[in-house]
Amino acid sequence: MNAAPIYLLRGDATDGPYDYEDIELMIGEKEIAPEMLSSVEGMPGWRSVPETMVWSQAVFLKGILDVAKDVSARIGANKLDLRYGRVELKKALMHKNVLTANIDTLGTVAETNGLLARMHAQFLQRDQCWSPDVFDFFPALELLPFGPQKFPRDWLAVWQQAGGKIYGGKMVARKDDPVWSAISDFGFPFPPFSFDFNLWIESVDINAAEKLGVPDLSRKISLPEISPLRFVGIAPE
Repeated sequence: MNAAPIYLLRGDATDGPYDYEDIELMIGEKEIAPEMLSSVEGMPGWRSVPETMVWSQAVFLKGILDVAKDVSARIGANKLDLRYGRVELKKALMHKNVLTANIDTLGTVAETNGLLARMHAQFLQRDQCWSPDVFDFFPALELLPFGPQKFPRDWLAVWQQAGGKIYGGKMVARKDDPVWSAISDFGFPFPPFSFDFNLWIESVDINAAEKLGVPDLSRKISLPEISPLRFVGIAPE
């Protein structure tokens, strides 16, 4: 098994496919910049090269999907440290004679899936910020970066292209605004929205939302139905 081939976007033309190792070498020798747009089959849209490389490597987890799901679930439930989770993934891949996978990158896939599973459960259970009991007092959310982003992406542009509005320089919307699902690579209205989970949400109280000018705050919050959780990063069978 090999990593998924990567395509580069050069101007208006698609260039490739390239092997994962080719892309690593091209970045190392500065033939291409990390900010360059690229893609792999099954990935939603064009992304920066380092982010595309995560999607490219994720294909390795198809062969050990049960192990990957178990590791991710335990990471998301704070029952397994990511370091040991990577060890379990590596052992499972070696058992399948997969020796070329980037285990750090696959750790990112596992951790993202774990976080997504935790947030999916909270959303369905209407726990924490998704509880109707808090909607009147905290009707909105703000999209916030926490620390340096792992992958280059202009989230302000992503937000606006998805229909989001800027209020006082902040990316804020009602909790049931469709923008939350629209910005997600995985189709869910909660983070992680991509494999870069240094971007999260924070509840905005009614007073702050009113001061910012967020509209329709008196209308009842009606959260959308969401699809069942599946392991993200690999195309479904």
